[in-house]
Amino acid sequence: MRRGLPNLQIDELLTASQKLGSTGYISQIFEAEIFNRLGSVLFFLPMATLVIILGWRYRTKTNPRYLFPLLLIILPVVFHGMVFIYRAFLNNLGILLIISFGFTTAMIIFIVTITLFLFVSLIALAAQHG
Repeated sequence: MRRGLPNLQIDELLTASQKLGSTGYISQIFEAEIFNRLGSVLFFLPMATLVIILGWRYRTKTNPRYLFPLLLIILPVVFHGMVFIYRAFLNNLGILLIISFGFTTAMIIFIVTITLFLFVSLIALAAQHG
């Protein structure tokens, strides 16, 4: 614990949530950090699929050479904002699920939610034409 919460590995976080609850630490903090790390990894593929969909749908069809320098400045800012928003959303969702349902039920709900989001994003990708 001296290294801090961000420096612990997932298995260490799980062990800490089980053992350090009796020593004064709140076990939900460790479980929420597990959800935060898993959510960042598992949510990347659906998010990348949606970015591909947005890029394909809103591509420039006429004179893209004039818009290219502007997009080099704007797109990193927009995508950084999107990543910040989805990480904050996943962090809050993980905390809400852990407090409401407990760790195992929350993990099942979390994985099912991310799987459904991946499925919906793949269907949206397949629906792209032209």
